[in-house]
Amino acid sequence: MQEKGKHYVIGDVHGCYEDFLLLKEKIEKRDPEATIILTGDFLDRGPEVWEMLGWAMEHIRPGGKYQSVLGNHEEMVLEWYREWRLWYQSDHQKKEPNTYYDFDMVMRSHDALAPEKLDPVMEFLGKLPLRIEVEMDNGVKFDIVHASDIFEPTVNEEERRERNLWWRSHDVNRQKDIIIVHGHTPTVSGLYQYMDSDRRHRGMIGYLRNDINVDGGCFIGKNDSRKLPYPCMLCAICLETLEEIYPRTLEEQFACQNGISEKEAKKVAEEYCSQWETVENPHLQNMKKLLKNGFQQQKVYEDLFG
Repeated sequence: MQEKGKHYVIGDVHGCYEDFLLLKEKIEKRDPEATIILTGDFLDRGPEVWEMLGWAMEHIRPGGKYQSVLGNHEEMVLEWYREWRLWYQSDHQKKEPNTYYDFDMVMRSHDALAPEKLDPVMEFLGKLPLRIEVEMDNGVKFDIVHASDIFEPTVNEEERRERNLWWRSHDVNRQKDIIIVHGHTPTVSGLYQYMDSDRRHRGMIGYLRNDINVDGGCFIGKNDSRKLPYPCMLCAICLETLEEIYPRTLEEQFACQNGISEKEAKKVAEEYCSQWETVENPHLQNMKKLLKNGFQQQKVYEDLFG
């Protein structure tokens, strides 16, 4: 009997299609039956938005092997299209609406800025869910969203949608049996570093209380001409094991994003790793215990952190 595949969550791709294919290949080589879920924001900012959009439309399906939640960048494109459609049907007296980022320029460059080309894209994006839930055998649930979530019964769906797409406070999850997995706020950002007491993982996966951030800011490494002292990784995590997966080693990533030799990249990687503490992030430790033993381990965590 073939072993059932595990679940893997990949952070914001932002048009970094080459990195995405490398990471997907690495996951599927080790786990051919893997289910891969994206945290949204596969559009905008990166160098291969057109290619990433084409792949997503061909492969992503609700409940399928490849899934995705809606990101705020997809939401912005949907909002733009509603305005652009009205402009297109008008007498064009007003200025043509543009997307906040580069989506309209990408579509124009591929001769796809027309209703017959855009309608299928918007239909696809409009069907992406805000949340995907994955439940483990012991009852622990993973809540996969783009930005954040809230579980208070007094919060209406409109407020929750705002939290799912736009929220940037990630140290607020107090649910005992739910782990939020999200992107949206790159771990390289000063905002996330301020929230994260364990600052070893800048540009890699970050952990807060029952909260996993898989947005390493991969597009930043593509767009920043500086030689950065931290990696800007496309990140993936296995929900069943909490194992981290990346498309490249640290040395390979520094060589690629900074345009430096292998020797220089090794030195930068060593300097980066020297900043890491030897003790594992306590939030990650607790989530591993929670996955292994279920709710009973939560009391240990509450005794430690209140």
